[in-house]
Amino acid sequence: MSVFEKYNKEVGQINGWYCFKPINQILESIHLFQRQNKIFAGVAEIGVFQGKSFIPLSILSDFEESRISIDSFGSAPDSDGVYGDGKENKAKFLQNYFLIVGSKKLD
Repeated sequence: MSVFEKYNKEVGQINGWYCFKPINQILESIHLFQRQNKIFAGVAEIGVFQGKSFIPLSILSDFEESRISIDSFGSAPDSDGVYGDGKENKAKFLQNYFLIVGSKKLD
């Protein structure tokens, strides 16, 4: 199973707003164009939440390329309007990332 197939299988379990199927096709086309033209660069995302859109960017990056994820990992209020500390979102992000992407470094 390819990493993208694994992502597509697991993506339903990842919270977030990313519409993965059409966007992943676009990302794969951009990635192919970049590789054919020897264009290399890292990836970054501000507001990664649980990794739904950052993970496909990481999948397409080469091992040497940097992957930078930024988030305050705040949480949404519960039914009483109380905000949590967001630690569960950071833990979920890391769990999702390493489950799907594997051992690629994370900056």
